[in-house]
Amino acid sequence: MEVPPTVADAIAFGSAALPLGARAVAVSRQVDAVPTALTFGQYAPGLVLLALGPAVGVWLRRRHRPPAPQPLLSAAA
Repeated sequence: MEVPPTVADAIAFGSAALPLGARAVAVSRQVDAVPTALTFGQYAPGLVLLALGPAVGVWLRRRHRPPAPQPLLSAAA
């Protein structure tokens, strides 16, 4: 029987996405032409990854679950 995704699974996937989100924030800060102008726009890619990480993890787990086992047919039927 397939175990449904749990909050722990979502947190684990979200934690795995943290370095990617942090890297996107770092890159967006380097691309910014004016270093003193801190706007939400430069942090948006990393924040989106951090926010969507757990949801994407749950969705991927549900999408890639193994097929349900088929019941055995009785020989008397």
